[in-house]
Amino acid sequence: MYREVNRKPKKSNRKNAQYRRIGIIIALIAVVIFVIAAVRSCGADTETPNTEVSENGAYTENENNAGSTEGEITDPTETETTEPLTTEEPATETPATEADTEESVNHDIPDLSGLEYPFTTMSLDWGEDTLEGWYHYDIPDEYVQTGGYFPDAVQVYTYALCTQNDIDYPMVLALVEVESGYKYDAVSRNGAVGYMQVVPSLHPERLGNPLSDEAFINPYLNIDAGIDYLVELFGRFSSEEEVLTAYHYGVTGAYRDYWNKGEAGSPYSDEVLEIAERIRTEIYGG
Repeated sequence: MYREVNRKPKKSNRKNAQYRRIGIIIALIAVVIFVIAAVRSCGADTETPNTEVSENGAYTENENNAGSTEGEITDPTETETTEPLTTEEPATETPATEADTEESVNHDIPDLSGLEYPFTTMSLDWGEDTLEGWYHYDIPDEYVQTGGYFPDAVQVYTYALCTQNDIDYPMVLALVEVESGYKYDAVSRNGAVGYMQVVPSLHPERLGNPLSDEAFINPYLNIDAGIDYLVELFGRFSSEEEVLTAYHYGVTGAYRDYWNKGEAGSPYSDEVLEIAERIRTEIYGG
C-alpha cells in the first residue's frame, strides 16, 4: 500500500502567483487610463472649429468667436445690417400765413356790406360748396357811371344758378351787360324788365307760380327766370349761338331773320360771346 504523503507547496510558487495577480491589476489600470485618454483625444479631434466667411467667399477659422454657435456657417449674402439709431425731433407746426390761407380757399370772400332793398330780399347764408370757384367781377366803369350795380350777393346767386344748371357763368354776365347794362330795374320799350330783360307777359309762370310784373324787377327772381329760360332753350338747341339768338329775338324771330337763311348765330350772339370771353379772362385769367 501506498501511503499518502502531504506535500506542502513550495514558497516560491506562492510568490509567483501573487506577482501575476499584481501584474494583471496593473495592466487593467493601464488599459483604463489608455481608454480614458483615447476618449478625450477623440473628443478634441472631432470638435468642429467655428468658421466664418471671408470677403472672397472662403471659410476661415474664427478664433475669437465669442457668443456664436459652433459649426455655424454664415451666408455672405445674408449679412445683417444694423440701422443707426436716430432720434426724431418733435414736429413743429408752422402757423399758417395769409398767403397759405388764400391758396387753400378756392374762391373770393363776397362783400355783403352796404346792401339795401331789394338786394336784401334773398338769404345770403351760403356754404363753401356754393362759393367754390366763385371770384368777384368788377363791372366796367362805363356801366357804373350810368347806374349799373351788380353786387357780390347777386354775383354769387347768379354763379350758383349757373353751376346748378350747367350754364356758362361768363356768358350770363355778358348777357346781363348787353341786355340791361347791369341795371336791375331797367325797362325796355317792349316791356322787358330787369337784369336779364325778361318779358313778364311771355313768362307768366316761368318759376312755377304766376308772378306780377313788379316781381320780375326783383334782381334775384329776374335772374332766376332768365337762367330758367336759357335752360329751356339749351334743351331745344345745340349751340350757344342758337340759344342766344332765340333768347333775344324769340324762336320765331330767330327762324325768320337768321336760321331760315342758314345763319346759326346773329350779331347779338356774336357780341355776347365776345364779351363773355373778355369777362372770362378778367375773372379766371388768360
